[in-house]
Amino acid sequence: MKYRINNQVVLSQIPLGPLAAHIGSFADFINAQGYALYSIHRQVRLAADFSQWLKLKGIELHRNEAYLSMFVICGLQEAS
Repeated sequence: MKYRINNQVVLSQIPLGPLAAHIGSFADFINAQGYALYSIHRQVRLAADFSQWLKLKGIELHRNEAYLSMFVICGLQEAS
């Protein structure tokens, strides 16, 4: 069964795991960054595989607002 991620990416199965809900957004993001189609497919496949691996290992992702804020601030400072 094929699973459409976006207009450019189709996977052979539905993504599973803690990152599954974000894979479509990830594909759109790297497309907007100008990645080549081959690279988009490869990166999305790697993200889907990693998400499935996390699920198999029982690893959950938790949102940490303090870390996210620190990451964004550091990224903005580097971009300035």
